Amino acid sequence: MGSLLAFVGSPSAAELLAWSPPGWGATLVAGLWNSILIALGAYALGLAIGIGGAFGKVYGGPVLRDLLEAYTTLVRAVPELVLILILYFALTDAVNKIIALWDYGPIQLSGVAAGIGVLGVVQGAYSTEVIRGAILSVPHG
Repeated sequence: MGSLLAFVGSPSAAELLAWSPPGWGATLVAGLWNSILIALGAYALGLAIGIGGAFGKVYGGPVLRDLLEAYTTLVRAVPELVLILILYFALTDAVNKIIALWDYGPIQLSGVAAGIGVLGVVQGAYSTEVIRGAILSVPHG
């Protein structure tokens, strides 16, 4: 009976989804928009990387093929969350320390840009292998 009384004063679902506070409707829509933006941006970046990587692995020289093989193996082996943390914190800090040597101010990387960049690089590694396999499956002539 005590737990039932705890819900008596709680807001309804309509109040929680309202556009203005205390509702979360506007925040949820903004999050949906950011998720769609990250998904589309990462897909486009990954496809561009994948096409270039596949052609490099099939038609490139031995050094390029080895570099692309290392890229696809390494990126596919590391979880995406770890790559996001490395880009968002470690890489941004390293770049800020390097540009501080030339008396430039620090840069800020947005979460959307970090998400697009990392997920695009990961998608590019997978797309490279898929497109490479598709190119090699077409018979010559």
